[in-house]
Amino acid sequence: MWNLKIDLCGKIKSVTSQDLIDKLKSVEVGEYDFWIKHSDHVPLIVNFDLN
Repeated sequence: MWNLKIDLCGKIKSVTSQDLIDKLKSVEVGEYDFWIKHSDHVPLIVNFDLN
């Protein structure tokens, strides 16, 4: 599995191929109460199985 940092994950269908969408495993939103201490936004964690 790859770990990449990006600042924005827009409409996934408009920026990725169907092959990559098929490899989507999970999407998580970081916990606000934890992240607000460090930033004015929370992370969006998108995991793909690229094997």
